[in-house]
Amino acid sequence: MRSRICLMLALLLLAGLLPNTWNASIAYAGKWQGSVGYLNNDSSPGSGVMANFGYTNAAYFDYYNRSIGIDLQSSRSFNEIRLIDEDSTNRINHSSDLTIYVSNDNVTYTQLTGWSFWKSGQSVVLHNFSANARYVKVHSNFTDAGAAGTWLKQSNLQAMLEVLLVTPHSGAYTGTVGYLNQDMNPTSGSIANWGAAVAAALDYNYRSLGIDLGVIRTFNTIELVESQGPSRIEKTDLSVYVSNDNMSYSRITDWDFLKLDHTLILYNLSGSGRYVKIHNHIDDLDFTFSNTNLQSMVYVTNRPAGEWTAAGGGTWAYKKSVQVTNSTAASVEDRAVYVTKAALDTSGLIAAGKLQQDYRDVRFADTANRELAYYMDSSGFYIRIPALASGSSTITMYYGNPSAEFTGAGQEALQVEYGNKTLVEHTTSLFKDNVKPEKLANGDIMMVANTVGSTTSGIYSKYSTDGGLTWTVPSPIINLNDAGRDEPAALFVDPATGNVFLYFYSYYGYTTTNCLTAGNACRNDLYYAKSTDNGHTFAQPVKIDTGTLVYNGVTYPINYNVTYTNPIKLVNGDWIFPFVYVKAPDGSLATSVLYSTDQGVTWTKSVSQLSVTSSGGEGGLSEPSIVQLNNGNLLMYMRQQVSDKYRLAQSTSTDNGRTWSAPTDAPVFSSNTMSVMTRHTNHDILLLWPGNNSFGGTSYLRNPLTLAYSSDEAATWRGMRDILGRTRLSEAAVNPTKRIATQPSTVKVDSDTYLFGWWGNSLTTAQTIRIEDFNRYLYRSHGVLDDFEYTDLKNDYWWKLGDTVEVSSNQSRSGASSLRLFDNNTSTLTAGSRLFPAMRKGTVKFSVYANQLSNLFSFSLREPYSYVHNAPGTIFQFMLETDGSLKVYNTAGSRVELPVPTDLATGVWYDIELRFDVPAKQIGVWVNGSFKGNAANYWTGDQITHFNIASGSTAGTGTDVYIDNLSIQDTEIALPTAGTIGPEQAI
Repeated sequence: MRSRICLMLALLLLAGLLPNTWNASIAYAGKWQGSVGYLNNDSSPGSGVMANFGYTNAAYFDYYNRSIGIDLQSSRSFNEIRLIDEDSTNRINHSSDLTIYVSNDNVTYTQLTGWSFWKSGQSVVLHNFSANARYVKVHSNFTDAGAAGTWLKQSNLQAMLEVLLVTPHSGAYTGTVGYLNQDMNPTSGSIANWGAAVAAALDYNYRSLGIDLGVIRTFNTIELVESQGPSRIEKTDLSVYVSNDNMSYSRITDWDFLKLDHTLILYNLSGSGRYVKIHNHIDDLDFTFSNTNLQSMVYVTNRPAGEWTAAGGGTWAYKKSVQVTNSTAASVEDRAVYVTKAALDTSGLIAAGKLQQDYRDVRFADTANRELAYYMDSSGFYIRIPALASGSSTITMYYGNPSAEFTGAGQEALQVEYGNKTLVEHTTSLFKDNVKPEKLANGDIMMVANTVGSTTSGIYSKYSTDGGLTWTVPSPIINLNDAGRDEPAALFVDPATGNVFLYFYSYYGYTTTNCLTAGNACRNDLYYAKSTDNGHTFAQPVKIDTGTLVYNGVTYPINYNVTYTNPIKLVNGDWIFPFVYVKAPDGSLATSVLYSTDQGVTWTKSVSQLSVTSSGGEGGLSEPSIVQLNNGNLLMYMRQQVSDKYRLAQSTSTDNGRTWSAPTDAPVFSSNTMSVMTRHTNHDILLLWPGNNSFGGTSYLRNPLTLAYSSDEAATWRGMRDILGRTRLSEAAVNPTKRIATQPSTVKVDSDTYLFGWWGNSLTTAQTIRIEDFNRYLYRSHGVLDDFEYTDLKNDYWWKLGDTVEVSSNQSRSGASSLRLFDNNTSTLTAGSRLFPAMRKGTVKFSVYANQLSNLFSFSLREPYSYVHNAPGTIFQFMLETDGSLKVYNTAGSRVELPVPTDLATGVWYDIELRFDVPAKQIGVWVNGSFKGNAANYWTGDQITHFNIASGSTAGTGTDVYIDNLSIQDTEIALPTAGTIGPEQAI
């Protein structure tokens, strides 16, 4: 990650006020030469005289108050110190573990304060300061001996400490920074507050930051700087716009993202303009990215070809070509090729002094000079290639820049994220229930809602002329002014005429006793109203006669109707309108459809009643969604409120909705919730439903709000994105009465933008989320890479249950922290679940450290969300027993030994690798690189969307386990492979 220094130092650099001996006195621009020494038991570091300068044997640092220091031979200006480890596992995790001192005589030392701490790959980086001295001492505040496995160590002391002077924001244009709050439509929002020298945050209330470059500039890099990091911001939280007049902005759609401690680097841009705007899509007020001076937050640069990100003011000296092969018949996108360190001879390059020993100067690029994101592990590099044609291609490795910062620890190489999500709260006292948006014929979006707290307020509408970015104030449109409560049910725009049909019901009451004959106590009338002016005014509502039902041989009029499903128009011109009605005295429900052959003037009920055995209180089949398949058949999914069901129900019609097949289980896990199906631009079917979990048909736990797609006419579903992930609404489904989302709606704004709406927060709010860059969001996002260096787990798609599932610095495999599961309660199971785009075949890697196993430790791969061990859809599950033995659940539900019996000792890090193949019902297990055999599935399922960890039981306590460096790769498409490495070339 990039170092940061104060603005004064930057001015000194520009003015040439630094020592004239700069280029002559150091081997490379940026890193000072010197002799490293150490002092044991440095109990008074302010006066402890460093010794053993030039010592070349093995040494470790964090040991009984040891200090290490460097003699720079003369006074030097510097702004960064690096402690370099042989590997990435050490216990130096906080600034409080170290103290820095400087001296010009090695007798009297002065403490250096105000610096920042950051662990980057194999280095501990101390930066954000400015100093001048001959001797630099770094003191270990550890008073114990530590342990060999967690020491910061080197085989040669001279390689342990470096002192540098690096240049921040090299080549940045001068400009004036401003901001705009609540920039709901960033294409037209004018940045204000230019030049304000105030503290400011970025991830706050849809805020945009902007910079006025004074004249039109071409640029390819933006740096955003915070005072203290890291923050929660990821690439999908930001979008970039340019303008020449600060009134009309155009969006830049293709760029990459690098997160380095206090700095976010947006690179591979291609922009030109006077004004550059960085828009934040986060709506809440809990900011994490801020700077004490707005004018120090934004830097815009046009880096020349061959100058890669985080250069520190230096340049690259060498390069090597790497042949990459895509063995598939088609091009692949955003997949990572793995290149080993051995193949690149990195040890030889380090020994020759060409490559920095902490790999901070490694960069990769394609033949178009596009810098490629990479992730380094102990043996090599995962390099993400945006697009790779079938056959052989070439990428290039660059190295030889000591001033550079390490860029190989970010998520971007293995966790591919697209799409900008904007969550909007629409709730008012009169506009909050039964929310329903729809796109109109003129391109506007109309949204209706009511309030269930009033029988007299009626239905309100609001409108957006910019695709759901901004909205009008709600106004009343329908009110029957009778004893019923008017509630919106559906919106339908006639494709032929553009007329808008609002379907709604007038609710009088519901009971589970004598519901067929209870009169107004069990009555809900269905109406429609027609608009010919794009939904602004409606004609007199018309009541729909939904026909009769037969119960125990007696015919009754259908007195209680309800629906939240929009009608659809069939290929033959018929309109089909699914609805639900009470079918029995106990209030249990059945589903059917109405069909119209005269454009909604009259309706006829299907002869089929779709029902299952259930009892009242909303039991049965309800809340249908419908789509016409390519073969002309109709498919309907239904909420299935039955105690022993874990999936949506489905039924098909082969005669345009006149008759329907008996309901069966759909291939979709769900609690008792509603789904929505619609056709995408590419003719795939999209499915949205709040309840991809295995809590069963009587559960009201309605999350995650999942979006999937089917390219085979609903035979299978792929994608499985939680559209509320990484928003303030993301949370585990554990509260039986809290419904995160109910009655969702889907609106296609354009071919690459969707708006989703729902009735939220346990039926109290009206909310929408707008997803831009939708196609890449759904089809190209994949993978997981979690290093647990940021404390808010929700920001990385984790849900947790129990008191202590948290980021902790007690242990780490690399970096400063890991994920801790500590079971210290008997009221709930302690568990965590990581959500990710669905995979059928893939590789899971993580490191695990068991401190205690008193209550066992489980890890599993699941299709739907759940936190219990025996939940349906748990496809593969493992258990660490109290004695450390690693066992797997078989298809009978028994825990058995792996083919090669395996024990994990407490107090030791182990590297786990799982290679799963869901269609083959098989998973392979490796521990520390040793194959332990294949195992079969536990439950059946179609794909994996959750990685779950948990203690053994609710009643037990004491389990204390850490995991780190979690990666999950989708391998259903063959990954590219590395081939011939070219010879070194000097640049």
